[in-house]
Amino acid sequence: MSSKTVCRATDGAMSHRRIWSGCRGRHDTRWVGPSRLLTAVEHAHALHHRLGAPALTAFGVTADGDGTRIWHDDPDGQARWPLP
Repeated sequence: MSSKTVCRATDGAMSHRRIWSGCRGRHDTRWVGPSRLLTAVEHAHALHHRLGAPALTAFGVTADGDGTRIWHDDPDGQARWPLP
């Protein structure tokens, strides 16, 4: 028995992961397209947990002359990331 995760991005990237139950974490992962989409999702998931799994309402977006960025708790704080 297995479970499957599929992610798709607007740049055409797609990832597919199948996790096999009862096989000590055995999984197959495949990527298609210009970016390693599942790696980005795993990074975001780990970061969310390092921040203490905050609610979505703890995040915001700022767009100004310096660009666009997403932030956690404080738009001028340390936990902020640029958006492309």
